[in-house]
Amino acid sequence: MKLARSLDLIVLALALVVFVAAGLPILAWVAIAVAWIAQRVVNQILVARAEAEGKDAARALNFVAVGVVSRAWIPGIAALVVGLLTDRETGFAAVVLAVVVFTVHFVTNLVLHADHGGRPVPVQHPSEGQS
Repeated sequence: MKLARSLDLIVLALALVVFVAAGLPILAWVAIAVAWIAQRVVNQILVARAEAEGKDAARALNFVAVGVVSRAWIPGIAALVVGLLTDRETGFAAVVLAVVVFTVHFVTNLVLHADHGGRPVPVQHPSEGQS
């Protein structure tokens, strides 16, 4: 399970090999890697805040919602900025990488949380050990 939860980071690391081998702009990879790691940190902070809300489900849901939105927005903004500040090739490479990493993360989460029999998925902090 821990490996599956880190699949997005594994894909990001493998993408570096592809970028180097294919001669793609490394700046695109760096921008998305930094943005992706930043959004993971932001999400961990928001999950911790949601758990700290205890019985106030509405406030907890607000933190979770911001975390979900940040997953797409932080790398998306990074790709846009890279594209605007450099050239089309770098921007395009950044967008493609952001989409690939986000898709891997999204599909992995769908698979990991697919079979809960209609029961709500318990909120767990990413640092908690799971088997």
